[in-house]
Parts: sequence; C-alpha cells; structure tokens
Amino acid sequence: MEKIGRNEPCWCGSGRKYKQCHEAFDEKIKHFELQGHMVPERCMIKNPEQLAGIRESGLVNIAVLDYVAENIREGMTTEEIDRLVESKTRQLGGIPAPLGYEGYPKSVCTSVNHEVCHGIPSEAVVLKSGDIVNVDVSTIYKGYYSDSSRMFRIGRVDEEKSRLVRVAKECMEKGIAAVKPWTFLGDMSDAVNAHARENGCSIVIDMGGHGVGLEFHEDPFVSYVAPKGTEMLMVPGMVFTIEPMVNLGKPDIYLDDENGWTIYTEDGKASAQGEGPFLLWPLRRMAVKYWHINCLRRQAAGLRGIRFGISRSFFGRKRNTVRETGRLAAGYRSGNATYRKGMDFERGFEVFLYQKRKADVRRE
Repeated sequence: MEKIGRNEPCWCGSGRKYKQCHEAFDEKIKHFELQGHMVPERCMIKNPEQLAGIRESGLVNIAVLDYVAENIREGMTTEEIDRLVESKTRQLGGIPAPLGYEGYPKSVCTSVNHEVCHGIPSEAVVLKSGDIVNVDVSTIYKGYYSDSSRMFRIGRVDEEKSRLVRVAKECMEKGIAAVKPWTFLGDMSDAVNAHARENGCSIVIDMGGHGVGLEFHEDPFVSYVAPKGTEMLMVPGMVFTIEPMVNLGKPDIYLDDENGWTIYTEDGKASAQGEGPFLLWPLRRMAVKYWHINCLRRQAAGLRGIRFGISRSFFGRKRNTVRETGRLAAGYRSGNATYRKGMDFERGFEVFLYQKRKADVRRE
C-alpha cells in the first residue's frame, strides 16, 4: 500500500487531507494485515460518488427484473426473456452487461432446473409447468455495473423444487445478515453454507460471487463454503455479490463443452440461486458525543424496529449508527435522520442509508 503524507490529499479522491479522511481507516486495515489476514486493496474500495452510481445502476437492474417478473409465463422461450431484458434495459438508458462479455452471445443468463448458471437463452428452450428458472440480469448504467438475479417458478412446481427456491433465497438473506464491516467474507459464507446443510442442500464449491461496480467482475472472489474467520476482511466501501448456488443434490458440477458457458449439476438434480450486490456503505462522518447517544437511546424507546448504537467510524471518530431492522411504527418519524430503505432482500439489493439532521427523535 502506497504511503501517503498525513497532509497530502487522500487517495480516495475526496480532496481532503489524508489525516482527516482515510488515515485511521488504513491503519485499521494494516492492523488486520499484520495479523495475517487477507485485506482489500484500495482499488476495491469505492468512494461515495462511485457507490451512488453503482446503487443507481442497481435500481435500473432491479427494474428490469421486475419487468421480467411481470411478463414471464409458461410457454415462453428463454430467447423471449432475453429480448425482454435487452429492450427494457435500453429503454431505461442502460446496456446489458453480459452481451459480448468475453464472447457471451446474449443479454441475460437463463438457467433452467439443473442448469446452475450461465444458461444461454434459446428459442429451443420453452418454459414448462414445473420448471424453475434463474434470470440473471446485469446492467451498465452511466458507466457503473450492477448484477442480480431472481428465481421464478413456472406453473405448478413440485414441493422439492419449491423448497430449494426457498432455501436459496434464505441462504442469500443469511449471507446478507452476516455482512458487517471489519469481519470476514468467511463469516458470511459460513452462515450461507450452514443454512444450506441444515436444509439438506449443498452449496456449489467451484463457483462464487465477485466484486462489482466499476467492472463487471472484480476482486474479491466470494466463496460460500469458506470457514468463519477466513477469506478477505470486509470494510466500508466494498461492493460484491452474494449469489450462493444451492443444489438439491451434491455440489459437483460440469461445464457444457459445446457452448463453453453453461454449468450443470453433475447428478442432474435441480439448482437454485439467490443473488444481489451488497454495498458496505460508508456512512457520513459525524462527531457525536456520548450524552447525545444516550439521549437518542432514551428518546427512541417508542420506535419499533430501530436499533441505535455506537461504533468507531473508518475516519477514526465516534458516530451514531442507525440500522432499520423492521418498520417504523405508525405515527412516528425521526427528526434525527431521514430513512430511505433500499431494495428488499427478495429483490436482492438491500442498503441502509440515512443522513444526520438533528439530535432528537420525536413523536408526531
């Protein structure tokens, strides 16, 4: 990591002095590195402007998936899904990221039943009652990349496949819930893998998630079978996908030699996937005194689903963190913060944002 003078401009591009910006952040990362942990390079850490652009791209991506959800039906070909995705993406001002990526011929991946991932849309593949299909949409919007997918059940799906789709979604949710700054990707993967095993399923070992945002696929590689306390340190500003591929049978897979893209389960049993980009969003720096925090805690007693706490920010100062764990009770609003809920877990894109405004929480 290149050494920067304390009074020099910070590497993040904020224009502020290094000592006032990321010096304490870098020192904390260095502490973990000296302990032998894998730590992110600076290029993996996005600045607020980049994070905002990635989130905007993610909203377009989700809008495309919503459009697919409104139109997907029994009897439709996966080629028709491809046309839906391309037309809607371009209508919204985006570009389908998969199209032409390393020679990929289509605008979306459609993986049916025992196809694990990278299923290529075709007029020959017709969706039938009982099928499950993963539609994996990736978007470039204003130069920023996003990547998420959704599972669809076509017609009457048997209990076993329905359970698989549910478990895959739950695995993604478990992974998202386990993501916390200054912990490890292995903590997240352990939560995912444990839930799959508890439900009699397996996680694909040889495929995983990835960083995303400035490029389609970035570091780090995200495993979903790594043990707790291993893999890369997670820090604010990282963006990566949580996309565990969950099999009904064994985790073994093979590549289609003919098209060079599609991955199948080796035992022919169904596979499902939940995917969404997760942003470790760096909250705005603020100096909050301890008595303010205590005051907030007392006054927030009437709020349902809001948790207040103190953590050390990556700027090296104390801040108040607010995380929405449910819904605000009817009739309440917070003068302390503006709450904007990101996309929900089911849609695969979930971010908590808030802006500091006042030092009180009041009841209307």
